[in-house]
Amino acid sequence: MKLDRKLVFFLALLVLGLMLSAQFKSTINARKKSSTVIEVSRQYREQLELERAKNAELLKKVVESQELLDVRMRELAETLAADSEYQEYMDELMKEIEKTRLLAGLTDVRGRGVIVTIDDAPYAEVKNIEELLVHDSDLIRILNELKKAGAQAISINEERIINTSEVICAGPNVRVNKNRYPRPFVVKAIGDPDRLYRELSESAVVSVLVSIYGIRIDIRKSDDILVPGYRWEEKYPLASGLGGES
Repeated sequence: MKLDRKLVFFLALLVLGLMLSAQFKSTINARKKSSTVIEVSRQYREQLELERAKNAELLKKVVESQELLDVRMRELAETLAADSEYQEYMDELMKEIEKTRLLAGLTDVRGRGVIVTIDDAPYAEVKNIEELLVHDSDLIRILNELKKAGAQAISINEERIINTSEVICAGPNVRVNKNRYPRPFVVKAIGDPDRLYRELSESAVVSVLVSIYGIRIDIRKSDDILVPGYRWEEKYPLASGLGGES
């Protein structure tokens, strides 16, 4: 028995309608998910900016407190200069203050250590070009190796590395302390040059980067390295308006 043409046409339209409805729902759900991801990402960015602002405020207060303490210590030292017992005490106290500033990374440091130059692997025909590039994770691993080897002060392209420093990929560059730098990267580390050189050159991290990925890493000792202090005023320009009278 032949089906009525109108019935066949109706069934075809019904199937088409169901397919379009399913596709429409799928598109709506996908866009909803995308909107949710964008909203969550926006919230994270806002939270990150708030944390950075708090960090800037705390850092400025630390610097201001240290500067004020330095002034008070000098005034007290001048007052008690005639008393040898107090003078000895003040000398020791000033040494402790300077040591604290050094550990915080706020002062320039000069001494012996190693200079490490890190660059992309030479161009080669590979499936994934990313394997030839130096990534932020590579730099972080090298920094950790230097810290384990006893480095007292470290910089990347003259950017002082402190506990809150950022080392993040930013397109073809790497962002260090909010500034972007292209390859090659020059890492300076102050400490026992023999130990730093030995432990870094023999580390599995360097071995894998060089032998497997072809990353170029040059390590050399130096008797005169200058690692600059952390330039917090440049990183947090808005901090100049923070930390005033409370």
